[in-house]
Amino acid sequence: MIKSQLSPKLTSFQKALTAVSLDILHAGIGGRLTPSIQLQEKLEVGSGTVQKALQEISESGGVVLRVKGHQGTIIVDFNPAILWKIAQLEPLRISLTPPGAKELGALSFGIKNQLRKVGIGIEFDFVLGAQKRLDTLSKTSYNSALISRGAAKSRNLLDNQNYSILDFGPQSYYQLGSLVMLTSPKIQNPNQLRVALDKNSYDHETLTLNSFRNQKGVEFVDCPFTEVPSVILEGKADTGIWHRVESVISPEQAGLKVSQIDISSLEDEEASISNAVLIWPSSLKEITALLGMIDVEDLRQDLQKKAK
Repeated sequence: MIKSQLSPKLTSFQKALTAVSLDILHAGIGGRLTPSIQLQEKLEVGSGTVQKALQEISESGGVVLRVKGHQGTIIVDFNPAILWKIAQLEPLRISLTPPGAKELGALSFGIKNQLRKVGIGIEFDFVLGAQKRLDTLSKTSYNSALISRGAAKSRNLLDNQNYSILDFGPQSYYQLGSLVMLTSPKIQNPNQLRVALDKNSYDHETLTLNSFRNQKGVEFVDCPFTEVPSVILEGKADTGIWHRVESVISPEQAGLKVSQIDISSLEDEEASISNAVLIWPSSLKEITALLGMIDVEDLRQDLQKKAK
């Protein structure tokens, strides 16, 4: 449980609202509520406070309960968004790659819009590099990270019980045609090709090494993938892979040669880098319940329209 949720500054009643709401979110449909006496002792409040909190949550539409004798109180249904608000939980934060790409712009807008409809706020942090975004995850804060499925696979996160994953499907991270090879029209030495490479990006490193694996005389130049166009224009590299973003001047207008790259060899079902996946600690069942409200299919269809 997040420490700040039960801050001493909260009233006894709000502490009870938060504790009961979290109890429901963690138990899930079909689960049993923690006995009232246990919550009373934990929160150091009277039985009336816990019962009043449970009544308010029920009347607000946050939960539907059924008392089943010795089996306890069973959760028949619940509304994660209502419980999240009643518990006064912190906004959900999602770490994304730096803005600009149409796919990620459409995806972040779609997620934010769907959660806004149920009254939940969301905040975005822009962090360069999948590992750095994963480093923001914590068991004590509502953070999640958006990376490619390929990056998640490379870190053995797909089948890791410590993490939960929401997969947005093919072309939600990279659409067809969005990954291109930029090349200088004036290559200094064709026999010693200087290739921009972002070692902090799983996707960029994998794509680059795959594209030049059979080519001799290649020198890799360290470069954040967002800076590939400028590094080539400055003459520090001859070529490099780039993810198209919205820009005032396109690479073509700047005089660079642009060609499509083939990522079919990297598009197996398990490790497809074109899939965007959202990752968070499985222990935070509050996030699992909240993101379970997202209509992924509707979001995928919307992505295909907006990212074109």
